[in-house]
Amino acid sequence: MKNLRRIQDLECQRTKTTCDLEKTLEVIINDYIQKNDPVTKSEKVLHKLSLRTVNSNASINTDARANDNASGNQQTQIQNTKIVENSSKINNKHKASHPKINQRVAISSAIKHQVNQRDKGQCCYTNFQGARCLNRRWLDVHHRKPIASGGDNSIENLITLCKAHHRLQHESAP
Repeated sequence: MKNLRRIQDLECQRTKTTCDLEKTLEVIINDYIQKNDPVTKSEKVLHKLSLRTVNSNASINTDARANDNASGNQQTQIQNTKIVENSSKINNKHKASHPKINQRVAISSAIKHQVNQRDKGQCCYTNFQGARCLNRRWLDVHHRKPIASGGDNSIENLITLCKAHHRLQHESAP
C-alpha cells in the first residue's frame, strides 16, 4: 500500500493535478500492459521497424541524389530494409548460418512479434465446431510442421497455442 501511495504522489506531481487511487491504478495498469503484453510490444516493434524502413528508404533517395559515390552504403541500407520487410529472409539467414538439415534454431524476435501480432496473443486452436480457444495465458509458439520433419521458423509454420492445446497437438501427431 505504501508503494501505491508513492505512485499516486508521483502521478500527481507529473500531471500537476490531484489523482485518486482509481486514476493511479489506471496509470499503473496501462504502464504494465505497455511493458509486458506481447501483442502491444509487437505492435510497437513492428511500428518502429516500419518507420525505420521508411526512413532508410528516404535516406537512400536523398543520398542517391546528393552523392552517387555512396552506393556501398545504399546497398547495405537496401539489404537491411529487405530483411526487415521480409521475414522469410530473416529465417533464411538463420538457415544459411546453420547448414545442418533439420537443426533447431531459435525463433527470432522479429518473427515472434509478427506471430503475436497475427494471433493477437490468444490460442489459435479451433474445435470441431469452429470455435476458437479463448485462452490468453500460458501460451507457446508451436511449429505446425516440426523442425525434425523439415519445418522451419517461418510465420506460416508457427501458431500460438495454450499449454493444453499444445500438448494435445503433440499427443495427436502421428
